[in-house]
Amino acid sequence: MRIKFYNALSVFLFSLCFVSSVSAQIILYDQTGNIGGSSASSQNFEPAFDTFDSMAADDFVVPGGTRWNVEQVYVLGTYGVFPGPLNSVNVAFYRDNAGLPGTTVAQFNSLIPDSGINPEITVTLPAPVQLNQGTYWMSLQTNIDFTVGGQWYWTEFAVQNNSESAWMNPGDAYTTGCTSWSRRITDCAVGISPDLTFQILGQAAAVIPAPTMTEWGMITFMLLAGTGAFYFLKKHRKS
Repeated sequence: MRIKFYNALSVFLFSLCFVSSVSAQIILYDQTGNIGGSSASSQNFEPAFDTFDSMAADDFVVPGGTRWNVEQVYVLGTYGVFPGPLNSVNVAFYRDNAGLPGTTVAQFNSLIPDSGINPEITVTLPAPVQLNQGTYWMSLQTNIDFTVGGQWYWTEFAVQNNSESAWMNPGDAYTTGCTSWSRRITDCAVGISPDLTFQILGQAAAVIPAPTMTEWGMITFMLLAGTGAFYFLKKHRKS
């Protein structure tokens, strides 16, 4: 009986130190209110046009003291030549590497958007992507056969937030020299405005730091004091 009580008390007090508040799905990051003057291709073509395959990405910051569970992304785009529709999209998240996309955090290929007919794309991820505080990049690339659906372009955002958006065309069919991630305007001269329009949606949790040694001492004191009080009251009830 004593052991059961002690274990229950320990679990209760310990859990109080790590409770974090989780919200319902919200817009975690919004970069849609100031549309830029042009757009950038971010598309995976059919094999005949593989050298034109390109990817665009933009960065965002998860604030200190929070953890994001990213569940959905939204991007604003436009079609050229033919009015689509797209087949599917590829979505990836990267860690920041000196102002450009770095190592991959998560990647999802051939996702069917929630709204795939329009050039505006909302896509729900098959699994939430957990991001701790820091700077990250999100890339969305459409899968469209040019001879059927034409070309899709990611609409620009007029104002630069954080680093300038990134772009690459590994086959260099556009002759920009940007065969790996590069600054879209400064290095590649693709488009006019520095950033891209997008939203990150999901849940945010407030992260409570692990207790320090001083805090562990207080926890131990609470455990001992609580146990002592219990047995004191129990003894006096019997008497």
